[in-house]
Amino acid sequence: MKRLSCVALAVCLTFVLVEGAYAGAITSARMTDAPSGPEMPKCDPDHPTLACFPSGISVVYVVLEYAEMQDEQIRVEVYYGADNIPLFEQAKNYTGSGSESIAVPSPTGIFADGLYVTNLDIGGLLSKTIYWQATEAVGVVSPTPPPTETPTATPMPSATPAPSPTPTRTATPTEMPSPALTGTTIPTETPSPTPTDTMGPVQTPTATIVPAESPTATPTLVETPAERPSPTPTETPAGLIVTVPETVTPPVGDITSGRVSDAPDGPEMIKFPTGTTTTFVLFEYAGMADEEIKVRVYDQVGNIVFEQAKNYGGSGSERVAVSSPAGVFADGRYLTNLYLGGFLARSMIWEVGEVVVLPSPTPTPTSLATRAVPYMIVALLGLLLLFSAGWIMRRIRTAR
Repeated sequence: MKRLSCVALAVCLTFVLVEGAYAGAITSARMTDAPSGPEMPKCDPDHPTLACFPSGISVVYVVLEYAEMQDEQIRVEVYYGADNIPLFEQAKNYTGSGSESIAVPSPTGIFADGLYVTNLDIGGLLSKTIYWQATEAVGVVSPTPPPTETPTATPMPSATPAPSPTPTRTATPTEMPSPALTGTTIPTETPSPTPTDTMGPVQTPTATIVPAESPTATPTLVETPAERPSPTPTETPAGLIVTVPETVTPPVGDITSGRVSDAPDGPEMIKFPTGTTTTFVLFEYAGMADEEIKVRVYDQVGNIVFEQAKNYGGSGSERVAVSSPAGVFADGRYLTNLYLGGFLARSMIWEVGEVVVLPSPTPTPTSLATRAVPYMIVALLGLLLLFSAGWIMRRIRTAR
């Protein structure tokens, strides 16, 4: 009975030590496109927890809520692709309870289409993991052009030609009158030319000459000015426009396999020699119903170097030759994405020559051994307390 009491005491002390090591917690976390904004929609029916952002987005936000923190550190890390390329890291100490909105800008200007993961650690221990992706399935972010001012031209009055004594037809001011009816005297003088309007393509008003009943009557000029619509300036909001399709229909078919190679029927390759001019994207598809498959290739700074879209039906395979627009692929890392009906279906990362790592935040993922150190210390303390309690109880029995 006394031995059981000692064990219970050691367990209780161990629990207290564990709770005391990290008292706080991250109660919730989400990815959004605005500070303190709502959680992003889910666009992939096969992954109901995957948050989706529009293609071309440049900044995302991590919104987290914490509770009972005691000057403890929360670290936010963002990685890209299957190789977990580090893109962002921020660490900050928190006390008490509250919320925080953390801006995560892309180091290359925009987030390339693909899969991302956000890790939130407390004191080196993983607390939350959020998966998200940038995809055309929910829209495309594009910069808004600045509003242009339309100049307004003021119509200039045209010179009125001297009327003929007996006009018999309608003539414009710049036209010579032709011979008229018998018995009508035509003046030999030429009307002065009309001044040119230099303010823009403004229609010159026409003068219609209405003859009177008597040949000697003075003609009446009726001017009919052309109507010029006044320009209505349209204000365009500054910032970014997100074009979201009204409905997103999941694709019927599937891309069953995909690889990058140096030959039309070659094996999968992830490393190509310096000076490579052409690579090949090989993929197989099944169950397609006249659906579009798009092949897009990014360089390591997020620029699109190749794109091709084509519709497919039924099942089969395809070989797409990817040539560099510069003639040869520069040394570096490349990303090939396959989209099926606007949804990202597959991502493949490959390299040419010696990869140059761009200067950017380079967080080091916390290793399993580092994260296990606090638990090992607590376990050792618990064992020490257990043996101490047993030794004390043996001394008490010996003294009796």
